[in-house]
Amino acid sequence: MNKDLQNKEKYLFFDDATMLQCNLKCTYCRSKTINLNKVGIRKLEESFVKGVQIVDDNTDYAIIKLFGYGEFTLLPRFLDLIKKYHENHISKSIQLISNGTLLNEPIVKELSEISMLNMCISLDGPVPEMNSCRTKSKKLLKKVLDNISLIIEYGIPLEINSVLTVQNTATFDKLLEYLNSLDGKVISFPFPVRPFPELDNSNLFPNSIHIEKFKSNVIGNYEIYSHVLPPKEYLNRLVEFMEKGERKWNCYVAYANIGVDQDGNLLLCACGPKKTLGNIFEKSHSTFAKKRNIKPKIRWEGCDYCFNHYELLNLYFDNLIELGSLTKIPSLNYDSVRNRLNYLKSGV
Repeated sequence: MNKDLQNKEKYLFFDDATMLQCNLKCTYCRSKTINLNKVGIRKLEESFVKGVQIVDDNTDYAIIKLFGYGEFTLLPRFLDLIKKYHENHISKSIQLISNGTLLNEPIVKELSEISMLNMCISLDGPVPEMNSCRTKSKKLLKKVLDNISLIIEYGIPLEINSVLTVQNTATFDKLLEYLNSLDGKVISFPFPVRPFPELDNSNLFPNSIHIEKFKSNVIGNYEIYSHVLPPKEYLNRLVEFMEKGERKWNCYVAYANIGVDQDGNLLLCACGPKKTLGNIFEKSHSTFAKKRNIKPKIRWEGCDYCFNHYELLNLYFDNLIELGSLTKIPSLNYDSVRNRLNYLKSGV
């Protein structure tokens, strides 16, 4: 192993949040609507390249995620950026996260030629009513569904992120039926709509009737849908969280992952508070030194009301699921990723 890598702090995911802009306006999301010009695009691309280099110089991560906050495919050169990244990071896996509206067959074909790349598409349901919190456009929904079929046709491992709301929780099995009908490697990750201090979306929270139907239709039929679902332990914890409205379990996201926003701020947590540890563009060494002091079970205000797909990692670190259960998850199904999971678990 390269000696420099041995001395770097090791993480699982690098959540690169260089871009916060999006072409959709989901009712439960805090991302910014699109407002890009040529200068803004160039600045975002430069920030991405510079940020990756600094993170590379200071850490060793197994997976880069592009991007969990904004829509990366809005950048005209996003394919070139991914290809260039892959050329310089041949051993790292890449997850491209997208709402799927701007993809087409030539793009999907090029993405399929990049090794160790998987994708994550945001979709709340295969019918307009279930997907209405994302978009009310039937045309856009059809475009997303067509692109999902293309992704599977070209053999790209795929995860589906679905936010559970009043519109889709009770009928979530319809999405699972749709995914079951596709002949490809795809996993659905449902997680509840999340409250934000700056965004009141409480009217979207599923009620007890919705949750009971989810339990009956999804967990009750797990054997039918297991091919397209994460381990049942994840779903049981998801339901418990929705019923109680808060979490009391350990969370290791801040310990296992790093997140950097478009201004170069190293986030306390890739998923949560907007508090930062410093700016990597200004004081990279001292900023990453603060990150190394993050304890495995550290918590902040707001953690109790956060639940997302990373809960699967929390279950693994707490010995509630086996490593083998994670191999069905496309973004985790790489030897390098599983080795990193084992390493990080040894430090818990």
